[in-house]
Amino acid sequence: MKKLLLVLCSMLIIAGLTTAAFAVHPGEPAEKTPMISKGKTAIELGGSLRFRGEYKKDIISLADGSSTENDAKYDGRVRLHINAYATENTMGRVNLETGSDDKSDTYTWGCANPETKGIYQEGNCKKGELRVLEAFIQHEGKGLLGMPAGIKIGHMPIKLGRGLFLNHSKFGEDAINLFINPSDNLSVEFVAVKVTEGGSSNADDDSDAYALILNSKAGAVNVGGDVTFLRDKDLSGDDGTDLWNIAVRADSKINDIKVYGEFDLQTGKFKSATSNKDFSGIAGVLGANMKVGDFGVNAEVGYGSGDDNTADNDYDQFVTAQHGSQKFTYIYDYRLATAATNAATGASLNRTDTGIANTTYLKVGADAKPMKDLKTALNLYWLKASEKVLLIDGTKEDDLGVEVDFNLAYQIDTNLEYFVEGGILFAGDIYEKTATSASNNNFDDPWAVRHGIQLAF
Repeated sequence: MKKLLLVLCSMLIIAGLTTAAFAVHPGEPAEKTPMISKGKTAIELGGSLRFRGEYKKDIISLADGSSTENDAKYDGRVRLHINAYATENTMGRVNLETGSDDKSDTYTWGCANPETKGIYQEGNCKKGELRVLEAFIQHEGKGLLGMPAGIKIGHMPIKLGRGLFLNHSKFGEDAINLFINPSDNLSVEFVAVKVTEGGSSNADDDSDAYALILNSKAGAVNVGGDVTFLRDKDLSGDDGTDLWNIAVRADSKINDIKVYGEFDLQTGKFKSATSNKDFSGIAGVLGANMKVGDFGVNAEVGYGSGDDNTADNDYDQFVTAQHGSQKFTYIYDYRLATAATNAATGASLNRTDTGIANTTYLKVGADAKPMKDLKTALNLYWLKASEKVLLIDGTKEDDLGVEVDFNLAYQIDTNLEYFVEGGILFAGDIYEKTATSASNNNFDDPWAVRHGIQLAF
């Protein structure tokens, strides 16, 4: 494995590497943003209010074939942030967001715990609570050998490249990010992430991640890459699970056409109470988009490996670390149980938001701006499990179906937007056969639609 990593690292350095793989570092205060001067410190205040309503139908479980025929609710979200620019080199950010716990960003309309006063004792309650979404300090100046360098430390969004492997940009992680720019076209970053803190005094049950990221640009071509090591320890005192993810990516713009791609491969050791396996997953995405005035077309193909043999010593399924928001499809992955499988049985994990794990897709889409304040988009996905999934009737299938997604956004006023989004999955055999096996005669093609309004300030 060491030889493999040495070769890949050498390839990345020789290639000249680009495309910011980590979070974008905040710079100077934006123009025309509310500012409060306090001595030499500039304080930027902002936030947003968002209210949405969603209706979902026929969201099926791959564990037992049951489905939620009708589901409807409204939710709200509040964000408040402060950016403090102490000097031109040093800033701090605090971003607060509503959420009933560390895994939510919204509150549901209606009272779950009313004040219970009066004769009719329902309603009359506060909504959610504000929790820390971001809190970090960033300093950038002349560092080693006079080259621009800096540090960013605290709680911040985390995303590597196109997010095939790691995308925790919704709620973020606690991390230390060191970066240096040897030249205008080359940057190097090192990121240390505390993923999980098990016991307060026991380091043997923690999970940590470390990433080395190289970025560069040569003319119109951006090339980038990173090597990430995820170390998952446990309380049993053994060596824990070690996962390496190596990624290379590139993008370029030729006239009005932008092309992009990324390839990830994984190695290391997966350890459980009953077996040890070698990670060997791969994933990739290749796409292009073209703009002609206010009209655009795009195409993309993506692949994440699955596990073709649960009895061998290889874990072939591409391992993903994702957040719970739409990443590509609106129904499959975001709202529905995916094709990601159990390492021991080959059956569905029955989880949403597993990303590209055990998934192959082909996407074609278009977007347009028919009016000055109106934006629309329509995307078509052909979906297939990369390796067949074991269903509840004992058979195996790989047909996920065809999905059509849409979104529409209308600018009502400055920073005030109304939007409608959603999709329908014309279900393939994986879902159809599961419903049939469970005698779920009411199951039909899953679909959902959501609309909302957001004010940014």
